[in-house]
Amino acid sequence: MIFGLAGLAAWKMGVLDAVAGNGGRGSGECAGLEDRLWRMMSSPDPSRFGIEQDIYYQAGMVRVIVEFEAGFADMGSGLPPGYGQVEARSGSTVQALVSLEKLCQLSNEASVRSVMAATRIAVP
Repeated sequence: MIFGLAGLAAWKMGVLDAVAGNGGRGSGECAGLEDRLWRMMSSPDPSRFGIEQDIYYQAGMVRVIVEFEAGFADMGSGLPPGYGQVEARSGSTVQALVSLEKLCQLSNEASVRSVMAATRIAVP
């Protein structure tokens, strides 16, 4: 398949969007939010969506991994105030329970690089 420059640029943007997991959203709209979490937010049944996608969701809270920009790791609590409960922290990465309703807002914080669903690990 041969692309012109415009076609190649559009193809690259599509690939980059898929890698970034932004589901085709604009760069300013929940830019750092994983696509599955974006879809969970708009799901009519987030609990069922969480089960189907293997995302922890209980009482309106989602278990996420938040990656912060370099230099933010020195913050004491690990999350900007009002977003949720920190469960674990390592360097500039935090595992936390965050309200489903606040995921987009959290991902738009200047200090946040990405917000992803925490991966469940099956232990035999």
